[in-house]
Amino acid sequence: VESAVGFKKNNLEAAASGVGQSYAEVSNDYTGLSFSAARMAMLPSRANYKVRQNHMICSFVQGHFRAWLEQTMLSNYFEERFGVTLSMSRYREFCRSAHFHGVRWGYINPLQDIQADVIAKEALLKSPQEIRAESENGGSIETVIAEIAEFNEMADAAGLLPQQDATTPTLRKGEPDET
Repeated sequence: VESAVGFKKNNLEAAASGVGQSYAEVSNDYTGLSFSAARMAMLPSRANYKVRQNHMICSFVQGHFRAWLEQTMLSNYFEERFGVTLSMSRYREFCRSAHFHGVRWGYINPLQDIQADVIAKEALLKSPQEIRAESENGGSIETVIAEIAEFNEMADAAGLLPQQDATTPTLRKGEPDET
């Protein structure tokens, strides 16, 4: 019976390795792992999922979308359903503007991960668009900008201060009891 536990663990380790995942994630056994080790165990599998999602988007979703769009434009679906005529001359434009994103995960350590994103952006290693696309919520940076502008207009109308830059400290350095 004692060897059965070791046998099971060895098989799970081999299977996890074969599919590009960590043993801890496949077995749900995080015993003996520190927070940092558990975090490091999750990162390769997340990268693996991103590769698989990107492959699915490139090899299936985009082609399926293009075929669907072409058929709906040719059949006047948008005109019949929404009263909007879409010219086939704009087909390529619509195809280029369609963006598909895979599922993303929340930060493991939000403070450090967000600080890393801010530093990467300031060092011009990542664009705001890339950071947003890789975030838990995904989506476009245009949506974020529009939402911030809407919030700032509402805050201004209510007589509130405009939104502050979260990366700029709001307190001066020094002891907590100093003012």
